[in-house]
Amino acid sequence: MLKKFFALAVMLAAMLVSSATFAANIAYPADGIYSIQPKCAPDKELSVQNHASNWGANVIIDNINPNWRKWKIQRIPGTHVYSIIAVHSNLALDVANAQAANGVNVATWPFLEGKQNQFAFFDVGGGYYVIKVNLNGDFMLDVAGGENRAGANVHSWSFNNTPAQLWKLVPVQRLSAFQSFNRTATQTVNAYVMPDLSSRSGNERVDRGDNVTVLREEGNAYLVRYPVSGGTKTRWVNKNEIFGPGGVTVNLNVPLLKQTNSAWANKKINTNTIGNVGCTITSLAMKYNYHNNANITPVDVVSRLKSNNGLTGNAIVYAGVKRAFGYNNYIVDNKPSLNNAWMKRIYEQLKSGNPVIIGAYKTSTWQHWVIVKGYTGNSTTNFNVADFQINDPQNNFSNLQQFINKYSMGLRGIIY
Repeated sequence: MLKKFFALAVMLAAMLVSSATFAANIAYPADGIYSIQPKCAPDKELSVQNHASNWGANVIIDNINPNWRKWKIQRIPGTHVYSIIAVHSNLALDVANAQAANGVNVATWPFLEGKQNQFAFFDVGGGYYVIKVNLNGDFMLDVAGGENRAGANVHSWSFNNTPAQLWKLVPVQRLSAFQSFNRTATQTVNAYVMPDLSSRSGNERVDRGDNVTVLREEGNAYLVRYPVSGGTKTRWVNKNEIFGPGGVTVNLNVPLLKQTNSAWANKKINTNTIGNVGCTITSLAMKYNYHNNANITPVDVVSRLKSNNGLTGNAIVYAGVKRAFGYNNYIVDNKPSLNNAWMKRIYEQLKSGNPVIIGAYKTSTWQHWVIVKGYTGNSTTNFNVADFQINDPQNNFSNLQQFINKYSMGLRGIIY
C-alpha cells in the first residue's frame, strides 16, 4: 500500500511540475536558424536521417555538424507556437498523423499550419527548453530511451522532465522579421504546399477577392491563410501573382527596446533621463543591435556618444553619431512634411537592409524619434505612409502613419 501511495505521489508531483512549467515558463525564442541539441547527448543535434529531403524523412539525433543539420525556428504570427523547418529541405518537423500519444514518430513534412507541426517552447533553466507538440496532452520532443548515440530516434513522449526532453537552442543565424499583414487577392492563383512552388496542392486556389493573411515570405512565395468552406487553409502562393505586380514587402528584424525599461529609464544622459528624453538614444541601440547581432543598451549608447563628442546636453550631435557608429545623416530642421521623396529614400534604405531612424516635431520644441524597420505596400514609386512599419521606443505605434498623426509639424531628421 505504501509503495502504491509513493508511486501516486510521484505521479502527482510530475503533473504539478508539468502544469507549473507550462503555466509560468513559456518562452519566445527569436526567429532564427539554430542547432537543436539534447541534454542527454550534448555532442549531438537534431537531424534528418541521411540528410534526406523527401516527405516523411525520419528525424534522429546525429553528431554536430557545423555546416548543416540546422533548423529554422519561426513563430506563427499571433500565436505562442512555432514551426521548426529543416533548412536543407524546407520541410517542417511533424508528429506522425497528428497523434497525441507516447512513441509517435517524428519526421519532416510540408508546413501547412497543422497542430502536428506546431511547437511551443518552455524554459526549464540552465539554457534548456522542453519543446511541446501543439496537440492535446503534454507531449514533448523526446530522444527515444534518452540515448547518446548517433542515429537515436526522436519521437513524442509525455512530459517527464528528463534529459531526453531537454533541448538547447544554439543560434546560427538571425532571421529577418516578417510582420504578417492582410490584403485582398487581386486575382485567382494556384495554391502550393511548398515555398518553391513545385508541389501544386490539387486543384486548390486562392480566389480573387479573398481576404488573405500573409504569414511568411520565402523567395518568390508567400505563405497565406485564406478562407475556405468551413474555415481557413494555409498554403503557398506566388507573391507576384496574388496581389498583382508591384506588391513589395521588406521586414528587418530590428529588436524592440523601450526607453522606459526600468533597467535604464532612470539613467541620466546628462541632466535628463533616458526614460524622459532618450528616444533617439534608444533607437540608436536598436539600430546597432540589428546590424551587429548585439545586445547593447541605451546606457552603452550614451557612453559611446560621450567618448565621441556625440552629445550636447541631452541632445545628440550628428557628427558624433557618425564618429561613434558610422551612420550618415540628413538633417531637415526646416520641418518639411514626410513627402513621397522622403518615403522613397527610406524605402531604398530598407531594401538595402538598413533600418532608418526618423524624428518629427509635435510642437516647435517637442520632438520624438522612432526606427523604421519595414515596408509592405503596392508600389515602389508612390508610397503610403501607413505601409512603413516602425519600432517606437516610447509609444505603442507600429507604423509611420500613427507616428506622423501625433508628430505632425514636420521632420526633424533621419539617421541611417
